[in-house]
Amino acid sequence: DEVAPGLVGPLTGPRPTHYRVHGEQAALFYDGDAGSALMAQVQVLTDHSLESATMEADHTFASAHHGVAEPRGEIVLAPHRTAASGLPEKVDILHQHGDHYHGEGTISLDCPDLHGAGSNEDYSVFGCSDGILIVRQDGETFTAQHVDNATLGLTGSERVGSFDSHHELPHFVAYAGDRILIIHPEDGDAEELDWTEGADVSLDNHSLDPHGEHLVLLDDAGDLRIFDTADWSEHAHVEDAVDPSTAPAASGHGSRIAMAVAGEPAHVFLADPGNDAIVVVHLEEGELEDPLPLTFTPGKLAWVGLAGEPAHGDDEHD
Repeated sequence: DEVAPGLVGPLTGPRPTHYRVHGEQAALFYDGDAGSALMAQVQVLTDHSLESATMEADHTFASAHHGVAEPRGEIVLAPHRTAASGLPEKVDILHQHGDHYHGEGTISLDCPDLHGAGSNEDYSVFGCSDGILIVRQDGETFTAQHVDNATLGLTGSERVGSFDSHHELPHFVAYAGDRILIIHPEDGDAEELDWTEGADVSLDNHSLDPHGEHLVLLDDAGDLRIFDTADWSEHAHVEDAVDPSTAPAASGHGSRIAMAVAGEPAHVFLADPGNDAIVVVHLEEGELEDPLPLTFTPGKLAWVGLAGEPAHGDDEHD
C-alpha cells in the first residue's frame, strides 16, 4: 500500500530462482533440493493472486533441477529433464486444470542444457547449449524449430543464456555473454546488435521498458544506452550515469548495479550505493534527473506498480 506499505505474506518453495513475466501472468520457478527430496516446482501468479500472497496454480516436477517456465494463458511451457543430473533438455506443455496442471505432451526437439526463456504473443524461446529452441503457439497447437549456434553467428563456447521479451514485441533480445542478438522468431534467424560502438566495455544490466518500446543497457563503465526496439537504433547514450566502482561484486547471474525501468512516463532507476541514492534517468528524453537521496545504502530495486490512471490518458497501455 502506498500510504502504509506492508508485507502481504510470503510465497514459499524450495530454492526460488527464475521469475518470468508474460502479459498479465508470471511464473516463479523453484529449483528444488535433491538432497532433501524436494522436487522442482513452478507457481503461476497474477496481480490478483499476489494480493493475498497466493498462486493461481502450481506444478511439481519429478526431479530437482535448475529451470525456468513460460506462462501462456492456460498453458505453461516448462523444462523437462530426462538425465539424472544437470540442466533440462526438453520442454513440456502443461495445461491448467483449476489450481494445478496436467501434462499435454513434450516438444519433440531437444534443447540441451536449457537455460533462459522469453515469450511474446505467438512464440516462446529457450536458450540451449547448441542454439535456441523457438516454439510457436497456434491455439492449443505447438510447433518448434531449433536454430543452431552457427546460424546465430556464435562460435566456440558462446551460447544464449538469457532473453528479454515483451508480449507485444515481435522480436526477442538474446544474450550470449556480452554479445546481444535480435531474434526474428518467424524467420528463425538473428542479427547482432552493435551496442558498444567500439568501446571496451562489458554488459552489466539490461531491461526492456514496460511497453517493450525501448531496450535499456548498462555497461560496466556506468554508461547507459537506450535503443528503440522499432528499428534497434540508439535512442540515447547517457555517459557516466552511475559509478560502478562503489557497487558490490556480482554473484550468480546477477548484476553489480541494480536497475528498474518503470513508471509513466518511463524512467530508469539505478542503485547508487556510493552516494546512498537512486539515479533517475528520463527514458524518452535520455537525460539525468535529480537523484533520489536515501538514508541507507541501496541494494536491489523492485517496482511495484502505478496508482491511478495513465498520464497519457488513453487505454493503449493500461
